[in-house]
Amino acid sequence: MARGDPSSPTGACCARGTDIRAAIDTYASANYIDSSSTNVSAYYVDSTPARISGASPPADPPAAAVGVEVVATKQAQTFFMPIIGFNNLKVDAIAAAHGTPSAPGGPGYGLFAREPGKPNGAKVIDWSGSSWTVTGTVHSNSDVNMSGSSNTINGDVEDVSGVNPSGLVGHATLNPANTPTDPNPVGSTALPDPVNKTLTDFYQGTTSTSTYHYIDMGGTGTTNLSTYITSGVLQSGVYYVNGNINLAALSATTPSTVTLVTTGYIKSSQSIDLLPFDSGKMLFFANISKSTAPGGVGLEVSSPSGAWNGIAYAPNSAVKYSGSSSLIAKGSIVAYDINLSGSHGNLTCDPSFFGTPSIAKIFLYK
Repeated sequence: MARGDPSSPTGACCARGTDIRAAIDTYASANYIDSSSTNVSAYYVDSTPARISGASPPADPPAAAVGVEVVATKQAQTFFMPIIGFNNLKVDAIAAAHGTPSAPGGPGYGLFAREPGKPNGAKVIDWSGSSWTVTGTVHSNSDVNMSGSSNTINGDVEDVSGVNPSGLVGHATLNPANTPTDPNPVGSTALPDPVNKTLTDFYQGTTSTSTYHYIDMGGTGTTNLSTYITSGVLQSGVYYVNGNINLAALSATTPSTVTLVTTGYIKSSQSIDLLPFDSGKMLFFANISKSTAPGGVGLEVSSPSGAWNGIAYAPNSAVKYSGSSSLIAKGSIVAYDINLSGSHGNLTCDPSFFGTPSIAKIFLYK
């Protein structure tokens, strides 16, 4: 929970032990196991997968749990054996299912647009800029539309609109190139948010510390953070703003190590040099909704020079990014919609920002 901040949403919680036990009982019944409470035992298992002592469903899973081992028993009637005195036999089976934890080095998303269900032409990724170079997977949960020219994408292009993305032919060089055996662009399915963060993950209360700055702008006011800038450098830490940020000019050569989080929008139109303070590499996080944000834009970057590194995140609104050869970006944009404009923009993702998906495994013991 957000410890009293009315602007913070309730975070999602992990699976409860009661839900896990209910699912076990349901599947046991479907497989003709009577009296699941007495004939089915369950144990949490770790990644080896060994049983973890001290907690079993319906108790909530301990931190080390990655799966569940289930032991089912049943009295089975015999057919021929009654003639020698055995009317039934007790049989049992043991199986376990667990997932491998996610690990660094997963798909390196340069661009990831979340909005699903839109047809081709909706411009969920709207790429009007020219002479851009984006290194990393470009994914849209709907469509990709490119009207700019002389662009380069070093990575796969994925869309869900059911047709080839508009404008790529003649407008972009794709690496890897499209071949019959290795197509690029490729059709995809709508994927979940690869960042999946909420304000709760960054809110530390209304009292500021040396590395956490709470700024209350009443939800609709705007700060430029100038009072935290010394010689062009922002004081390091997380900035949690109940309101908006229109960032003041910063040094373009000396980095500020910060994570900027707002309940509203974020704008950067001055020179910058930014590194993420957050260990998860979050740099910009604008939580405003598309219906509330001016023009639907939660994060707008049009800085003429400098650099930024990290994740630019607007999960419920658009990111509008105007590129420049003098603005070097080593990061990823994850947003509801994405608009790329300007010329000679560049964006190189870091694959370590996103983990490889967990993999479910089933173990049958007997």
